[in-house]
Amino acid sequence: MDRDTFIEIFYRTARRFGLNLDPDTLIFIMTELYAKEHGAEYHAFHPRFLIEQTKAICAFENVPPQLQPDFLRRAWGNLFTRE
Repeated sequence: MDRDTFIEIFYRTARRFGLNLDPDTLIFIMTELYAKEHGAEYHAFHPRFLIEQTKAICAFENVPPQLQPDFLRRAWGNLFTRE
């Protein structure tokens, strides 16, 4: 999947979940998560996974659902297995 398609899917998925994906958060996702994870590729299921995990983290922390870097980084950690 190309980068632009992935970004569009992320925006649409965030809207469907009632969340705002602001430009700073998108930059964080692309430069701090994807660019720094060796071998990370864009997949259509990633936005939904990351958003659902982030919402679960927010619920556990008893805070309103929000796409903040700390929550996204924790959700990102659930996307990959480590040896």
